[in-house]
Amino acid sequence: VWILGEEAGLPYNAFPSLPKGVFVALPNLEELSLELGALSSLPAGVFEGLTSLLELDLSHNALSSLPKGVFAGLTSLERLDLFLNSQSSLPDAAFIDLTNLRRLYLGYNPWSSLPGDSFSGLTELQVLTLGGRARPPLPANLFSGLTNLEFLTVSGSSTPRNLFRGLESLEYLSLGTSASTLPPDVFSGLKNLETLDRLAEILHRYDAYNILLEGHAVSVHWADFAKARVEHEQVLLPLSAARAAAVREALIERGIRGGRMTTTGLGGAEPIVPHGDERNRWKNRRVEFWLIRQ
Repeated sequence: VWILGEEAGLPYNAFPSLPKGVFVALPNLEELSLELGALSSLPAGVFEGLTSLLELDLSHNALSSLPKGVFAGLTSLERLDLFLNSQSSLPDAAFIDLTNLRRLYLGYNPWSSLPGDSFSGLTELQVLTLGGRARPPLPANLFSGLTNLEFLTVSGSSTPRNLFRGLESLEYLSLGTSASTLPPDVFSGLKNLETLDRLAEILHRYDAYNILLEGHAVSVHWADFAKARVEHEQVLLPLSAARAAAVREALIERGIRGGRMTTTGLGGAEPIVPHGDERNRWKNRRVEFWLIRQ
């Protein structure tokens, strides 16, 4: 076990489980690493007291089920990693307590079923990975309410007609499904993806220009200088760079030559509205395009 300031870790552990309340004396902890271990189960209440926790890594374990309420109290959590475990299903509204969650990694679990309300309450979620070898049936309402979701990877045995309805912010979508099995209008309403189609048509007309793609992001900790600086360097810069890179790849798929495009990430350094404006700060989450004559 290691504890360093506001971070703690128990990687490569041989414990099959952890007792309820084991972290109750660490209310200021912000990052907890439990990856690469032998955890096969967790009791409800195991994370009690971690009211300041921002990141929780449970990847590369053997977790086969999650009890209802296992994440209760983690209202500050922004990142949860359950990649490469043994999950085959989720309890109803499994993540309902994680009202501040931004990134959720569930890839490479042997999913056999997913409740329609699996992601209920995750209104701030921006990144969701469900891809991998398993292809469970996908309920039509699985992604309902995820209006801030930008990045989605998913594999399923079927793709309901309205599966992606309401994903107004989606910029990147990866499907582990044959295109021949998709309903013809499954992508209707995905405004950002449709915008990319129109943008590619325009850029084809200006082939004499190179293109600079600038990624931008929203700062959550804008009011705390120290936290905002760490957030900018460790989260927003790579996130905004990845956002620009994802748009570049999407444009390449639409026939724009990769050699014409360069990308950069500016984090939250150049907002177009104040980050404290909760109603409009979504506008800071964007990619800007600059045409540069060759």
